[in-house]
Amino acid sequence: MNWQNLTFGKKIALGFGLVLTLLMVVGVLSYVGVDKIVADAEAVIGGNKLDGSLAQKEVDHLNWVNQVNALLTDASITTLTVETDDHKCALGKWLYGKERAHAERLMPELAPLLKDLEQPHRELHESALEIDRVFRQPHAGLALNLSRRLNEHVGWMEKLGKALAAEAGGLHAYQTKLKNAVD
Repeated sequence: MNWQNLTFGKKIALGFGLVLTLLMVVGVLSYVGVDKIVADAEAVIGGNKLDGSLAQKEVDHLNWVNQVNALLTDASITTLTVETDDHKCALGKWLYGKERAHAERLMPELAPLLKDLEQPHRELHESALEIDRVFRQPHAGLALNLSRRLNEHVGWMEKLGKALAAEAGGLHAYQTKLKNAVD
C-alpha cells in the first residue's frame, strides 16, 4: 500500500488516527509524569514533616536540659521535675514508637542514625537520675558564713603569730641573760 494510492479520505483518517495515537501517548506520559511529581512532592512533604518533628524533639530536649541546669544554678529550685524515663519523654515516645518506624520507611538511611541515638539518649536521662540522687541545694549564705569564719581565723592566726613572736623574743632575751650569768 503506497501513500500515493490512498484516497484523500483514507489519508485524513490515517493522519487523524496518528494524531489521536500521539495524543494518547502524550496523555499517558503526562499522567505518569504528573503522578511521579505528586509522589515526589508527597515524599518531600513527608520529609519536611519529619524534619519539623525532629526539630521540635530537639527543642524539647534543650528545654529539658535547661530545667536540669536550673536545678544546679537556681537556688530557688530544690527538686528535679524533668522526665527521667527515656521512653516517656517526647523524644523517647517518638524514638520507640510508630513515628520512628514510619520515618524509617520514609527514609531508610535514618535507621542506623536513630539506632545510634538510643544509647546517648538513655545515658542523658540516667545522668538526670544521678543528679537528682546526689544533688543537694547548698545552704543559703553558707559561702558568706565560711568566708567570715576564714577571715576571723586568719586574724586569730595573725594575733597568735605576734604573741608567739613576742614570747619568743622575750624568751631569747631571757636565755641570753641566763647564759651571760652562767658565764
